[in-house]
Order: sequence, then C-alpha cells, then structure tokens
Amino acid sequence: MIVRFICTKENPWTPEKAEFAQHPDAEYIEDKDYGAGENVACYKCLNCGKYFEVELAQ
Repeated sequence: MIVRFICTKENPWTPEKAEFAQHPDAEYIEDKDYGAGENVACYKCLNCGKYFEVELAQ
C-alpha cells in the first residue's frame, strides 16, 4: 500500500518528506487540451507551490 503525505499549511510537502503526496488545498488554474483527446486540469498547491496536472475523463 502506498502511503501519501498530506500537504498542509502547517507542514507543507517537500520531496524529502515523501515521494507521494495529496494536496487538498490546491487551487484550480485552468483546463488544457493537448489534442488527441488528452485533456487535463491544472492545479497549484497553495501550501508548497507544487504545480500538477490531472487527466480528465473523456
């Protein structure tokens, strides 16, 4: 089982803390369409600053 670090304002995620993390306070930025049916939602974590993309269901 993979254990995910929970990124919080009091304890922001860093790569040294864990390989995998959840960012519940991440803010939605925009949707991107990369073509060929590849659409993603873009987010940025308000606690640690990590930018990430989540693939959207087709």
